[in-house]
Amino acid sequence: MAPTDHTSGDIESTLTDAELLPPGSPDWITAARVRETLRFWQPRYGGTLTPKDAVEILVNVRRWANFFVEMAMSDADNEHPSTER
Repeated sequence: MAPTDHTSGDIESTLTDAELLPPGSPDWITAARVRETLRFWQPRYGGTLTPKDAVEILVNVRRWANFFVEMAMSDADNEHPSTER
């Protein structure tokens, strides 16, 4: 079972790769990505983040990025309308 009481920066170093990947995590999320997300966000968050929190952050960032890519592609399509009628 994963430890629950951690100080900033130690959770990612004390858990195994299997413990860093909560059940149901998307396939594109790796233990290394969870570990790096925890290392980056833990000092900025002000509270204890769990691997599940890191997965949620990664999923939300990917959704945000996909949204902006879709918007940029839509804008590009609107700037260069098709000449076919």
